Order: sequence, then structure tokens, then C-alpha cells
Amino acid sequence: MAEGGTEPKSNDNQVPKLQLEVNECLGNWLVYLQTLNGLCTAGTKLAQSLQTLLSAHDTLAQYRLTGQCLAGWEELTRATYVASNTVKNHIISALRDHEARENEGDKHDILRDNLLTFINLQYQFCVACCDCLGK
Repeated sequence: MAEGGTEPKSNDNQVPKLQLEVNECLGNWLVYLQTLNGLCTAGTKLAQSLQTLLSAHDTLAQYRLTGQCLAGWEELTRATYVASNTVKNHIISALRDHEARENEGDKHDILRDNLLTFINLQYQFCVACCDCLGK
């Protein structure tokens, strides 16, 4: 091309592409958090169904077991709901902050924090599963 500047700069296409990627990341966060909550809701409903089905045939010891299972799922559901809402608010704020930042180092730090938040949340969920359901 001529030196007249008719060629688009490589950075011109990166801003919209990066914004699309950030928006996609936020969307994936929301799906992930919704899925964690959905898993807990489904687990609670299944525990309720099994408790109902087994209650006609269970001894007192078995009834305690189904009750403990249901209580564990209910506790996990509550904890996951609180944690996912906290993380959701943090992530939305962080990704908005990412959009406003001009410094690439700051942007990188925000995205790295997102990754660490994801890893930590998954770890905490696994620990909560063991704590709530392993009683």
C-alpha cells in the first residue's frame, strides 16, 4: 500500500477483538456460576426425591442418612449461592475496570486475577462438597 495511511493499523482491529473476548469471558463466567448453582439445586432435588422414595422402606438409621444427605446438599447450595454472587460482583467490576485501563500491565493483572479467582472458586467448591457431603 501507499504511505498515505490507507492501510488499517493492527491496533485498530485489536480493540474490538479484545472487547469481544472480554465480553465472551464475562459470559462464560456467568454460565459457569449459573451451572454451579444449577448443580447444587439439582443435587438438592435429587436428595429430596431419594429421601421421599426411601422413607417408606427405611429404618431410622437409613432415614438419618438420607436426611444428612439432604442437609449436606442444602448447605452446599447456600454456600455456593453466596460465593457465586460474591464472585460475580467481583468479576463484573474487574472486567469493567479492565475496559477502563490503558496500562497493559494493569490489564494483565486484572485478567490474571480472573484466572486465580476461577481456580480458587473451583477449589473452594470442591472443599465445600467434601465438607458438606462427607459428614
